[in-house]
Amino acid sequence: MIDDQSSSAESIRGKNRSSKKEVSSTPSAAEAFRRLENVIWKVHDKIESIVGQIKSEENGADDNIDVYRLEGKLSLLDSIFNIHDLLYKRVVSMEAGEWAPDPFIMDLLNHIESELERQGVFIVRPEPGVAIDLKYMHTQKDVPARFWRKSNTVAKVHSCGFATTIQGVEKILKMAVVDVFRKK
Repeated sequence: MIDDQSSSAESIRGKNRSSKKEVSSTPSAAEAFRRLENVIWKVHDKIESIVGQIKSEENGADDNIDVYRLEGKLSLLDSIFNIHDLLYKRVVSMEAGEWAPDPFIMDLLNHIESELERQGVFIVRPEPGVAIDLKYMHTQKDVPARFWRKSNTVAKVHSCGFATTIQGVEKILKMAVVDVFRKK
């Protein structure tokens, strides 16, 4: 009876060892008990390993878990950032009067931004006239500053930047691209 339980436990785990030499004599009760004990300890260790993995994911004990999640999403995020840039440029053009206002484009941009924020990605949207922050901004070209413009401030925003926080550390996903006013 114990031997049947041991062999059924091994076949459940996919390790039925029918290829071993069949021993004509039945194992003693002590041998059957040792085999069953080994199977139980192996199952116990496997369950502890799985529970440990689940707990580390729930508690954030695995220092790299957010990084692994982020690495799997980078190509998707790049695509979303590109779509955001196209929509952002269209909205800026609409504000400048180059395109007729389109509520659909504006709503779509707002939905993408709110979804990114819900996922923990914040948007770096510099405004013209604010000081340059090289942590978040990449300068594309220098624009001569007229007398009423302050030097080292944003002249034009080409694209927004994106960042997130992983385990309390800020990570820049994409830098904002801006032109800068510079004194001659």
